[in-house]
Amino acid sequence: MRRELFGNEHGDVAASLDNLANVYHDRGELAEAERMYREALDIRKKVYGPEHKDVASSLNNVATVLHDRDELEEAEALYRESLALTRRVRGDEHPDVATGLNNLAALLHDKDDLAGAEPLYRESLAMTRKLLGPGHPAVTVSLHNLGVLLHDAEKYREAEWLYREAIDLIRAAFGDNHFEIGDLTHSLAELYLDQGDYAAAEPIYRQALDAYRRTYDADDPIIATASVDHGYSLMKLERYEEAEELMLAGFGQKSEDLGLQDEVTRNIARRVAELYEAWGKSTDAERFRTLAEGPSESADDASTGDTGSGSSRG
Repeated sequence: MRRELFGNEHGDVAASLDNLANVYHDRGELAEAERMYREALDIRKKVYGPEHKDVASSLNNVATVLHDRDELEEAEALYRESLALTRRVRGDEHPDVATGLNNLAALLHDKDDLAGAEPLYRESLAMTRKLLGPGHPAVTVSLHNLGVLLHDAEKYREAEWLYREAIDLIRAAFGDNHFEIGDLTHSLAELYLDQGDYAAAEPIYRQALDAYRRTYDADDPIIATASVDHGYSLMKLERYEEAEELMLAGFGQKSEDLGLQDEVTRNIARRVAELYEAWGKSTDAERFRTLAEGPSESADDASTGDTGSGSSRG
């Protein structure tokens, strides 16, 4: 409709292409999203010239979809081009600059360039605090991202502070019934698990699972993941029956959603095998090791836990 009104080269046509590309991007149809983002970028360059905020936005959009397609080299170049242009047209301190810093940092993080990503995350966080205020919910995104990077860099103490600050901000803004409570508490629990502090990790994993159950449908994949992770922390505390219930529930859901040959399902099978090995149930352990290597049984058979070794599930 807008092409009919304005022709092929008009700012409103580019905006419509962007909006439609966002829909395809959200649906995971990345090739079509990329095509539309690129077309919008070309139109904006022709309509506005190369030095314009909407051109910077389009560069960022193309970079984002390339990032999601794991085309990291071109994505990095476009993120850098977008960020430099945004600084020129918006100034050095603007929410769009903070977003650009965060996006480039996330890509470098994905490339395991932790040293390159960290100062960008820190600059983005400082700018977001200054521009939006320290209690703004957007600050939690920057806190979480920097926390995850520091966690990966084994800078555990500062990562813990950042996770806890983000949790406090979200709770103050939205209460406990917000999906980010699940994400943040899950990250905090992983931090304790990675340090071998299983007693600290377990109740935080429980909080994460409870938060996800409050904010997602019961069959959402994130519930299965959180169940397995909570169960794993219980296994480390030798609370095997509780661990089994959660881990088998997660395994059953993932195998149903993804199939037994998916690598995610097989990784969970490895964890369940580890549970049974620690519990001294060798028959169950062997069966799940077999599923992890190359499944030959159905998901229903595997998820019952009912074998000659005397699984405790009723």
